[in-house]
Amino acid sequence: MQNARSTSPLSRHRWWALPLSLAFWGLPVLAEDWLLVADGKSKLGKLSPEQAASLYLGALAEIPGAGRVIPLDQAETSMLYLQFHATVTRKTPAQRLAYWSKMLFNGKGEPPRQLSNSQEVIKLLRGNPSMIGYIEKSALDGSLKVLLAGRP
Repeated sequence: MQNARSTSPLSRHRWWALPLSLAFWGLPVLAEDWLLVADGKSKLGKLSPEQAASLYLGALAEIPGAGRVIPLDQAETSMLYLQFHATVTRKTPAQRLAYWSKMLFNGKGEPPRQLSNSQEVIKLLRGNPSMIGYIEKSALDGSLKVLLAGRP
């Protein structure tokens, strides 16, 4: 008599479980630490996660001693965008879209300008001390000042 377990269709194809589990458990490993940064000449100091969230949700436009702050965002489709907003604003892309649709409709603000990647954010930050943006930790260079650090 044959073992019932060996004739099961799933037992013959257990190979599918390994790549599936590696893909699932490997996702956090692929994520990278992010940094909220400004130009090195900015008057901004360290920011709390709450201050950063308020800036990115338009509830706060100025920081005492530093003046007006203009946040820069990354593309909604990027992993960095998802990581940053999950940690800081605690909103999904759908929630952010609904939030900003309401804010725009009521004339209470506009969402942060979106740029395609960290290099574009860094280019715009240089020479603009009133702007802030988040980048991958690996993209940090000596021209930037770290305001807040985060992990995925």
